[in-house]
Amino acid sequence: MKIKVAFVDNPIRGFEVAVRLAEEAPEGAWGGVKRLELGIEPVDTYYEVRGISLATMNWNSAVRALHGQLLATYARQLHGLSSVDGVALLESMASFEQLRSVDICYDQIADDALLRICPDHLESLVVRGLPANHRWPAPGGSDTAGRVVFPRLRSLGLIYTRASADASIQRQGRRAWAVEVHLPKLEHFWLVCRGGACPFLEVAQLPPVVDSMDVTASAGVLESVARLPIAVARSITVTLDADRTPDALPLVSRIMERAQRGCARKALNVNGPPPAGIECAALTHLCVDTPMSVQAAIELIQRLPSLFGLRLKNVVVGTTVLPLDVPPGPGERAPAPLSTSLRDLAVRFDWREPFFKPMIAATQHLLLRTPALATFASNVPPRYPMADFVGACTEQCPNLARLVFARYRR
Repeated sequence: MKIKVAFVDNPIRGFEVAVRLAEEAPEGAWGGVKRLELGIEPVDTYYEVRGISLATMNWNSAVRALHGQLLATYARQLHGLSSVDGVALLESMASFEQLRSVDICYDQIADDALLRICPDHLESLVVRGLPANHRWPAPGGSDTAGRVVFPRLRSLGLIYTRASADASIQRQGRRAWAVEVHLPKLEHFWLVCRGGACPFLEVAQLPPVVDSMDVTASAGVLESVARLPIAVARSITVTLDADRTPDALPLVSRIMERAQRGCARKALNVNGPPPAGIECAALTHLCVDTPMSVQAAIELIQRLPSLFGLRLKNVVVGTTVLPLDVPPGPGERAPAPLSTSLRDLAVRFDWREPFFKPMIAATQHLLLRTPALATFASNVPPRYPMADFVGACTEQCPNLARLVFARYRR
C-alpha cells in the first residue's frame, strides 16, 4: 500500500494538508503501508485520515510537521520513501529498518540525511538537485577521507544542477572532503550532469559489468564516463546537449564500445545540430531533436548500418526537397534501398499547408528505401491514405505489406 500527501487551498484557513491512501483500500489497510510518496498534489475535497491533518497559513512548516508525523508513524515498516523534507527526516529520529528504495531531493543538510536513510539493505537510490561540486560525506560527519559501501544497491540515479559560482564556493567550504563510494552490486546507473566535471565519478568504485547505463552529460563529464573500467551488458543511452555535440561524438563511440557482445540497445539522443560527424557503427538507436532535411536523414541512415530505431523530431520540408513519388508500375524498379537494418522509424515533419505534397513525397521516399522497416510513425495528416500507396508498392517492395503505421507521439 502507498499513501500520498494532498492539500486543499482554503481561502479562510490557508492550506489544509491531509494524508490519503493512493488507491481504494479496505478498513485497516493503513497498517499495510509500505511506501510514502510525500510529493504534494491538489485534490478537490478535503478529508481527514487517521487524525494526521494540519491547517496553517505557513506552508513550509505545515509540510515539515506533516512529514515528521508520517515518518514517526511508518518508518519501521517502510520499503520505499520519496520526496521527503530533509529537515523533517533528521528531526524525526526514525529508524528505517525495512527501507529498500529512496528518491530524495538534495537540500542543505541532505548529506546527513543520506547517511541516515542509506542502510545496508538499500537497493535503489535517486538523489535529485545535487550541486555541481557535491562530494559524498564521510560516515559520521568526519572531515577525513573514508569510504561508504552500499552492499546491496542495484540502481543509482544522480541528477546534478548547475549551481552558481557563489553557491558552489560556499558549498565546497562546508563539504570539501570526499570518500570512496563502493557499489559492488550495481546494475543500473543513471547520471545527469551538465557541468564541467562530476566529482562522483572520481571516487566511485563500480563493478566490472553493469546491466544498463543512462548518461546525460557535457563533453567533460563524458570523458570521465569513458574512462570508467566497466562494461555494459544490455543498454547504453547517452544524451548530448546542443552546444556540446561536436566535442562529444568521439567520446560517444568510446562509451558505446563498452557494450558486451549481445548488448541490445546502444542509444544516442542529440539535442543539438544533426550529428554529421558520428561514425559509431555499433549504434542501434538514435534520436535527433533539431531540424534536418530528408536528404540529411538518408545520409545519416547510410552512415549507421546497425541502426535499429531512429526518431527524428524535426524534419524540415520545403517545396524542392523531392519530386512526388508514384508507385512503381509493373516491371519498374523501386528506388535503390539503403544498406540498413532500420526497423522502427518515427518522423515529425515541420510542414505547412503549401508543403503538403513535398511532405508526402518525403514519406514515400523513406518507406521505399528502408527495406527492413517494420514500424513507421509520423504526423502525416490522416486525410492522405498512405496505406493505398503502400498497397500499390508491395510487388516491388514486399516488406511494405507487413509495415505497421502509427501516429507520432512526443
